[in-house]
Amino acid sequence: MRNVILATTMLAFAGPATAQVVDLGTGGSSADPEAKRIAVELAPGLRSTRDLPWNLRQARRRLIDGQTVSMTDLRQMADRGDGFASYRFAERLMETGNPDLADDAAHYYGMAAATGRAGAIFGLVKAVDAIKDVDAVPPRRLDVIRDILLAYARAGNSRAIDAVLQYHLDGVPFGSFGDDVESLVLAGSGDGAVSLQLATALLQQPDPTREELERARDYLERAQASESMRTVLIAGNLLPGVETALAALPALAPDTDDAPITEDTQ
Repeated sequence: MRNVILATTMLAFAGPATAQVVDLGTGGSSADPEAKRIAVELAPGLRSTRDLPWNLRQARRRLIDGQTVSMTDLRQMADRGDGFASYRFAERLMETGNPDLADDAAHYYGMAAATGRAGAIFGLVKAVDAIKDVDAVPPRRLDVIRDILLAYARAGNSRAIDAVLQYHLDGVPFGSFGDDVESLVLAGSGDGAVSLQLATALLQQPDPTREELERARDYLERAQASESMRTVLIAGNLLPGVETALAALPALAPDTDDAPITEDTQ
């Protein structure tokens, strides 16, 4: 039955292209570039150059003017809440090509994103993906990065939604997002793409259980409320296969609590 369901998925993709493309590899939607620029401010960040020591004020002016700033100065400004410096420092770390610095880069991209620099989300995801040894990253650092991604996903930033969903399905580096992903589904985040991807992940199991099929059906029904015709098409093509799979399962045993009570006449 799994093959029937997945064959229906392929038929959905064989249809004509539309303006919005749902990528089942990430669950994301590429139709709305504005969604990728949705920013969230989780920390106030540096408000004024005057809040820095004199030597860092000069460094910040050079940074703003596009001049060269030392790594030491960038890091000191970043650690004082300068989102712009955090972003540039993270970029410089990634430019080294050293995978051992990827979690540091993710940390500083996260700091930049937390001060409202939405563009840092792209670098943050790239840096997280570059981490080679997740076990070597301090758990607290991973928790903070996870929370930043989730906050952006809840706000509707499509890149963050893609990342949260993919990390949830992969189980690394943050483990399962659990109820947090369900909250994205309930909020309609990703315009149905989150629901569609979660349903597809369930249906890709070798032998989906009744509970998994019922959950997949619920996700697909939610996906059908999407404004994306392609999302609606794929969900609509998958639903009949799910219903067929459910109908083919053995009937549930009756609940003994609901069985009629017979009196003992003897």
